[in-house]
Amino acid sequence: MDRAPVFLGHALVVPTAHVEHLLVADPEVVTEVMRRSQEVAIAAMDAYRADGILTVTNTIVSQSVPHLHVHVIARRRGDGLRGFLWPRKRYSSEDELLEYRDRLRGSLLDHSPPATD
Repeated sequence: MDRAPVFLGHALVVPTAHVEHLLVADPEVVTEVMRRSQEVAIAAMDAYRADGILTVTNTIVSQSVPHLHVHVIARRRGDGLRGFLWPRKRYSSEDELLEYRDRLRGSLLDHSPPATD
C-alpha cells in the first residue's frame, strides 16, 4: 500500500528483484509486473466498488523511489482528480503532430529487434 495515497486503497506493485526503472527492465519483468498490476486492479475494482482504475509508472522524472513500481489507484467519477498527473497541451498544427509521430516511429524502428527468418 502506498504510504501517502492519492486515494485510500492506493496500492503499489513492485518486483522483488531490484530494477531501477521501466527503461532498463527485462521484458519478462515488465510482463510479470503488468500481469500482477492487472490482478491488483481487478481486485481493487471489486474491493472498493470503484468506477475505474488509474495505473501509473514513473520513469526517472518524478520517480521518488528508484525502483520499478506501478501505482494502482481506484477511481470514482467526480473524485476530483482532474489534471493531477499532467497539464494538457495542444499541438500547434497537424504538421507538428505528424512530426512528433514520425520521430517516435523512427525511434521505434531504430530500437526494434532485428527480424528473424
